[in-house]
This record gives sequence, structure tokens and C-alpha cells, in this order.
Amino acid sequence: AVQTFRKILSLNTEQKDAWYELGYCLDFMEKLDESVKCYDEHLNRDPFNFNAWYNRGIVLNRMGEYQKSIQSYEMALAINESFPSAWYNMGNAYANLEKLDDAINCYKVTLKHESSDVPAWHNLGNAYEELARYEDAIFCFTNAIKHDSNHYESYFGRGCCWDALNKPKKALADYKKALTICNDYPELWYARADAEYNLGKLDDSLESYKMVLKFDAANPEAWYDYGDTLGEMGMFFKALEALDESI
Repeated sequence: AVQTFRKILSLNTEQKDAWYELGYCLDFMEKLDESVKCYDEHLNRDPFNFNAWYNRGIVLNRMGEYQKSIQSYEMALAINESFPSAWYNMGNAYANLEKLDDAINCYKVTLKHESSDVPAWHNLGNAYEELARYEDAIFCFTNAIKHDSNHYESYFGRGCCWDALNKPKKALADYKKALTICNDYPELWYARADAEYNLGKLDDSLESYKMVLKFDAANPEAWYDYGDTLGEMGMFFKALEALDESI
């Protein structure tokens, strides 16, 4: 396809659709700089194509050019303000820049247009969690779960908020639920282990720390916490061996 579009453009550089399709293909091929240039060529000929502005923003975002990607999303939204994907991805770009208030506003507009958008609810929850607005975050994660009961990331996020609010039983319930959906995620096992430890469930905590180390055997903090738990349980020699691994 790339060679076809290049051939078309070698014959006539004013073929705006060829520039658009070539930009799309080059993005797929991870040739991101070239993709942006093709979208620029297309937009020079068709500046009101909001999809081209949007696609350009996606590519720039993948390049880590978050501010430039926001400018592209803004152009797309100036043409079509009812474009939830542009609002959502602009929110992600703001979040990457740690401009969380702006990210929150974008996610809210996304949800105004698409109230069942699970990633938007989840990322809105993440933004609130980063701002220590835990009740707001829990509301968002709960809505994500309402629309997708298998969204383990939102169970995990909600569990972290319960932990921050010093409600380890609720946190543990969410971590357990998340692990029934995705059981090879070491960060989840770690959160579960910590919650079990804080609830005095040392046997369970020990098994959960073992699962962390199964998936992340080079994690010194996990070795330390595993050893600390062994020590709490009176298994001092094993504790020393584990603590040696943490150094």
C-alpha cells in the first residue's frame, strides 16, 4: 500500500487522500516522523478534516510530543467539538504532562458524550487518585466496573483508594476480585500481600508475597517484605535468607 500511495503522489502531489492514507500506513509501520509529515501535507490541502488532525495528534502523542498532540486535538475539536475520542486522548496527553485538572476536564467532556466509556471513567479515576481525591476516584472506578465487570484495572485502582482511606478489608476484596480476572500482575499481588499483612493475615500475606516473587524475582522490596513477614511468623532463618536477597 505504501508504494502504491507513493506512486500516486509521484504523479500528482495534490492527491490529498493519498497523503492521508500514506500517513495512516506509515503510522502503522512505526515511521512516526514520516507519518506526521504526510498528515501535514494532507492538511495543507484539506484543513477541515478533523480525522486527520486527530490522527496526527495520536502519532505525536506516541512520539512523546504531548503539547503538540494537544494542539492537534484542539484543531480537531474546533471543527467537530462532539468528538469523544479526541477529548479522551487530549485528556491522556494532559495527564502525561501532569496537568491533571485539564485532564479531568477532558475526561468529563468525553463522558458527557459517551457515558459508558470505560477507559475514560478509569483514567478520570486515576487523575482523582493522583490528586488524593479518593472518594471521587472510587466513584469513577465503580462506574468503570459498572460498565465492564471484568475491568481489573479499576478494581485495582479502587482497592488502592480504599487502602489510602485506611479501609484494608474493602481494599483486599477489590484486589482479590481483580486477581480472579488477571492473576499474573505482580503489582496486584503486592497490593494484596500488603493488605493481608496489615489485616494480620500473615499466612495469606506470605503466599501473596511468594506470588509477587514468582512474577518479579528481582524485586528487592518484595524480598524484604517477604522476609519481614517470615520474621513476624518466627521463621528467622528463612527470613534472613530472604533479606539477603533484598540487598
